[in-house]
Amino acid sequence: MPPKQRKPPKGRPRLPGGAGRRVKLNAVNAYTAAHKLKVLQHLSRTSSMAGTIAKFYPELPDQQYNGRRVLIYSWRRSLHKIVAACAFPSEAKKKKKTRGQGVATVLSTSVELKLVRWVGDLRDEGVPVTPLMLRPQALAEAKAAGIEAFTASWSW
Repeated sequence: MPPKQRKPPKGRPRLPGGAGRRVKLNAVNAYTAAHKLKVLQHLSRTSSMAGTIAKFYPELPDQQYNGRRVLIYSWRRSLHKIVAACAFPSEAKKKKKTRGQGVATVLSTSVELKLVRWVGDLRDEGVPVTPLMLRPQALAEAKAAGIEAFTASWSW
């Protein structure tokens, strides 16, 4: 069976001699906690930033050297967080970002059910429930449950 012919792409045709989509120049890379720790350990052993960058990022263009140097120094400032993220080796291989304590605080199921009942009771009485009504109620329920870090943000 002969190979299937590809349909021409939809949209505006390229101009003659057009090279197509440009390659992104400023791509942001996220590195795992394990990688960050290896880089920092090498830097502490050798005390050479140039040698560390040459070992771990041999393909790095010269114009990106200073940015990578600053990035590694920022990793060094947060070494305690990186070490904590590497406490569990299986997590360290895939973990790239660390959140601060309380950043993703959520309500327990029982507190959420109380809020659902509260909203249901108001709706049964014909009262429309708005976000401006729900937020203070959620904050009060969280405080009663002892969850001080809860903020009832818009994404909650």
